[in-house]
Amino acid sequence: MVTPPGSLAFYILSFRVLIGLHGAALLFVMLMGTGAIGSVFVPAFLRLPLFVFLMGLVSAFLALCWSHWTLAWHSSKVGRRWAWIPGFCSAFFLALSLALFVVGVWGTLGLADFAYQHSEWLTSGSQDSEGFSFPNNDQAVPYTTPYRQHP
Repeated sequence: MVTPPGSLAFYILSFRVLIGLHGAALLFVMLMGTGAIGSVFVPAFLRLPLFVFLMGLVSAFLALCWSHWTLAWHSSKVGRRWAWIPGFCSAFFLALSLALFVVGVWGTLGLADFAYQHSEWLTSGSQDSEGFSFPNNDQAVPYTTPYRQHP
């Protein structure tokens, strides 16, 4: 029986680390979006970091799937010659997941900087920009559902 490549343990450890990082980032973004953690973000701003971290999680999962193909090809005599293909795909998706984590953190910090610098513009009531007015939600009449009595 052929032993698996020595770098498989590295891949498995890398998947655990990357999935943990993306999972923690997703949890943090979702807690900020729901308001459980106070932040200067408008929840609509968090759509892009949420998407980037989800794609990083999917990429880490795809890398894990390709690593299992690498192990299967290494254990067969015929596939040993072509085992570099799933190994390359696994390394590619692993690097893509790491790059998406870095881009997600960088984008979230950029959005935080933008929201902090323009917090008075984002929360102010009626700003006039060439005839356009933006209503403040605090001044809007609250919508109430009329009470309906059933017979």
